[in-house]
Amino acid sequence: MSNFSRPSRRDEFDTAIICALRLEFDAVAFLFDEFWDTDGNSYGKVPGDGNTYMAGRIGNRNVVLVLPGMGKVNAASAAANIITSYNRVQLALVVGICGGVPYKNDGTDIFLGDVIISESSIQHDFGRLYPDGHERKEGLLDNLGKPSREIITFVKTLQTKIYLERLLTRAVRHLDTFQHPPNIREGSVLEANSPSKYEYPGMAKDKLFEPTYPHKHHQGCSTCSQGMSACQQSRELSCSELHCDEAHLERQRIPGIGEAWKLVVHFGPIASGDSVIKSAEDRDKRAKEMKAIAFEMAGAGVWDTLPCIIVKSVCDYAYSHKNEEWQNFAAATAASAARALLELHTPPDKSLPPIAKRSDVPLIEGNATRDTSRQSNRINAASGGIIGNNATGNSQQENIIGPVSPDSGPCVIL
Repeated sequence: MSNFSRPSRRDEFDTAIICALRLEFDAVAFLFDEFWDTDGNSYGKVPGDGNTYMAGRIGNRNVVLVLPGMGKVNAASAAANIITSYNRVQLALVVGICGGVPYKNDGTDIFLGDVIISESSIQHDFGRLYPDGHERKEGLLDNLGKPSREIITFVKTLQTKIYLERLLTRAVRHLDTFQHPPNIREGSVLEANSPSKYEYPGMAKDKLFEPTYPHKHHQGCSTCSQGMSACQQSRELSCSELHCDEAHLERQRIPGIGEAWKLVVHFGPIASGDSVIKSAEDRDKRAKEMKAIAFEMAGAGVWDTLPCIIVKSVCDYAYSHKNEEWQNFAAATAASAARALLELHTPPDKSLPPIAKRSDVPLIEGNATRDTSRQSNRINAASGGIIGNNATGNSQQENIIGPVSPDSGPCVIL
C-alpha cells in the first residue's frame, strides 16, 4: 500500500507533463507510480478549460499529464489552461520524440535514441517566406524568452559530472522497466502491447544518408525522376521498401566486439515550430543559424507560459528518409529521462502561499502610493509590478519594490 496520500485538491499538484502524440503519452503514463483519478475520481477543471487531464504520482511529485495534439498552438492552449485549473504547477515538461541534428556545432555526433534536454527554445518557422527562402524574425520581441533563473541553474547543474551520472543511472534503470517489467500492471500500456516494442532497435539500424541523397523511387517513377522531386507514395515508404542505396550512407553505427548501447544526453537549443522538418538542406541551414541540436513541435507553445524544460529523444534525422522503427524506443527513452530529471529536481515548498493574483497587487502610481501614512509596498516579481522613477509621495512613505527585474518576473520599467 502506498505511503502517499491522495491529493484532495488541484492546488496540490506542482508538475505538468505535456505530450503531443499518443505513443509519447503512453510511455510517460507507464512510469507513473500511482493514478489519482481512477474510477472516475476526477479533480475537475475550471469552465472553459479544454484539456483532458490524467492525474497521478511520479516519485514524490503530484503530476498532471496532458495530450493536446501536435503543434505549438495546441501546446500553448494546453499550457494556458493548466495555469487556470492547476495554478500551483511550478514546472512543465514537454516530453517525447524529435528530429535530431546529426552533428553539433563542435562536431559531436548525435545518434538515434540520444536524449536532448533544452537550454533554450527557438521558433524556427516564425518569419517571412521569400522566393529565395525563409527569413526568420529575430527581433527582441519576436523571440521566446529565456528560462527562469531556477530552470537555468537546474539545467546547468544537470550538466555537472556528478548530476549527469545520476541522471543517466536513473534514466537507464527506468528504461529497463519498459523492456523487462517486473510485472505488468493492470490497465498499463504494456498489458495490451508487448514490452518488445520498446526494445533498442540496434546500432545497425542507425543509418545516416548523405544530405544530397533523396528519399524517393530511384527508377520507374516519372515524378521521382525529375531532379529532387518525390512522389507522395515514396514519402510513405521506408528506405528498405525504396531500396535506398547504402553506398550513399554518410554514417552508420557498427558496434565493436562486446560494445553495448549507452544512453547519451545532449544539452542545447531546441528549435520548435509547426513544420515537420523533412529536408536535410533546411535542417542543416536552420541548425547552423540557431545553433539548434534538435527539432520538435510543442515546446515553443509552452515556453513562455509555464517554467518549462523540453526532454526529447531522437527518432530520426529530420530529413526525407523515413524511419519509424525508433519512435517507440525514443518515446520510452525520453519518458525515462524525464522521470529521472524529476527525481533530481527539488520540488516547491508546499507550505508557501500561492503566487499573488494580479488583483492582490497594490496600486502603484509612479513611486508613491495613495496612502499618506508610512508604509511598505513589497511586490513580488512573480506577481508583476510597475517601477517608476517619479517619487511624488509623502516623505514618510517607504516604497520597496523587489526583487523586480526582467530576469525574475513580469516587469515594466517606466
